[in-house]
Amino acid sequence: MVLVSTVAYGQTESAVYKKYLSKKKYAEGFVLLKDSTKVNGAIKSPSGMLGTISMITKDGEKRSFTFNEMLAYKKGSRYFETDGLMFYELIKRGKNVSYYERIVTTSMPAGNGMMMTSSQTLKYFRKKGSMYFEKVGGLNFAKDMARYFSDCPELVTKIEKKQFSYSDPELLISYYDRCSISDSKGVVGSN
Repeated sequence: MVLVSTVAYGQTESAVYKKYLSKKKYAEGFVLLKDSTKVNGAIKSPSGMLGTISMITKDGEKRSFTFNEMLAYKKGSRYFETDGLMFYELIKRGKNVSYYERIVTTSMPAGNGMMMTSSQTLKYFRKKGSMYFEKVGGLNFAKDMARYFSDCPELVTKIEKKQFSYSDPELLISYYDRCSISDSKGVVGSN
């Protein structure tokens, strides 16, 4: 059980806070610290997926938080969690496992002083209570997912029979959530 305390920096929204909220890079949100303190304010997107989170509290105070201080943050309707190294956007929270995405952007010289930029969306799973994010996909999708979901034999069988694929992460979560994790037989629907 995690207890969350909220830090309220004043009861009214300051002019500074309202000014920052009107900027495109800022949105209403919060930072959840490792000590379970929740700090509300106007959140600025980090540059890339690495870096610190900057915010303006409702009373106008500027604050910054690093990976080492945080568990998660929310900006607008988007929610991100960290493993201490990078941010992962929560796409679907399941009962036993959740699905996340992380956008990776790479740049390389394209000649004549130009740069070519490409982005790739990486998919991850994270089991309840774990700090580890498991990358979904790659050359060994079936083998890797069968190992990851080994506590649900019926799901493993479906993965091995290619009834689930890289493009079905939300279906995998739904199926896994119906699997009884405490039952060594892994019977679907027994929860």
